[in-house]
Amino acid sequence: MEIVTGRQNQITYVNDLPFRKDLVIGISMAELQRDLQIFFFKSFVITFLVSLGLYSFGQWLLWRFLSQPLHALVETINSFSTDPTIARPLPTYVTQSREFNKAAKAVEQMQRNTLIALRQRERLADIGEAVTKINHDIRNVLSSATLVTDALMSSDDPKVRRSAPHVVRSLEQAVDLCQSMLDYLVEVPPPKPDIIPMNEVADELEIATGMEVIYEGPSQIFADRKIMFRILLNLARNAGIVGATELKIDIWRAGHLGVIDILDNGPGISEDARRTLFQAFKTTKAGGTGLGLAIARDLAVALGGNLKLTRSNQDGSEFRLHLPKQIFLN
Repeated sequence: MEIVTGRQNQITYVNDLPFRKDLVIGISMAELQRDLQIFFFKSFVITFLVSLGLYSFGQWLLWRFLSQPLHALVETINSFSTDPTIARPLPTYVTQSREFNKAAKAVEQMQRNTLIALRQRERLADIGEAVTKINHDIRNVLSSATLVTDALMSSDDPKVRRSAPHVVRSLEQAVDLCQSMLDYLVEVPPPKPDIIPMNEVADELEIATGMEVIYEGPSQIFADRKIMFRILLNLARNAGIVGATELKIDIWRAGHLGVIDILDNGPGISEDARRTLFQAFKTTKAGGTGLGLAIARDLAVALGGNLKLTRSNQDGSEFRLHLPKQIFLN
């Protein structure tokens, strides 16, 4: 290439044609600058438009395959949580999305399971209401029968007098079963904490169960007295059924928890019985209902705590009730 610049007219002469050495092309500097500016401007505009198009396309892809399905999932879950009696179908772009397919199936399964659980709950509520009414009538009948036993025990016939205690015990067991059923079916009311004198509670337990109750711990605690007494009474009666004659209650503090240990001197709980210990209607005890421990655990949860078996052997069993440390007055 040969470049020659003419300084007078500011024209640049270019000769780069090997087959035409005599041909000289003249280019004005002003025209060259203008052409370069137009070229770079067009390049910038084209690059900007292409980048904008790619950005818009990327945004659409994110919305179509990520934001839109995710928004639809959230909307479906929120709508279902507002009214869980109606299942919300998911759009096809969610169910057919490879990224959200598993999440969509999980949401649909959750809706199905919730509807089934709600239906079962309604059926159980209907059954519970029916059992409560029947139970009430049975208790009235049993109460009337109990009055008749007084006449049997004062009968002149010695055979009748000997059979009367058995009839009384059977009636008492039937009444206890009815009461346990009512306690299990009725929802636990919200606790109303108050100051509980524990020595009085121990005395009431002795009267109600006929067992010797030994108490160690603070003289007073802050909890719902009725619920606390029902927990202790159910544990005591459970122990008494298998022959326990002594109940020891020990209350102490463990960090942020209040711990209540309930020990009995019964024969212990077998390994088989421990597997279903807190399940309703599961019992291996003659005359038992299988509801005492299930009710006790529900009552413990109502107090914001938990009930579990911590030890059981031939010397007796120990249950531990965990409650918030607020049960202590200081």
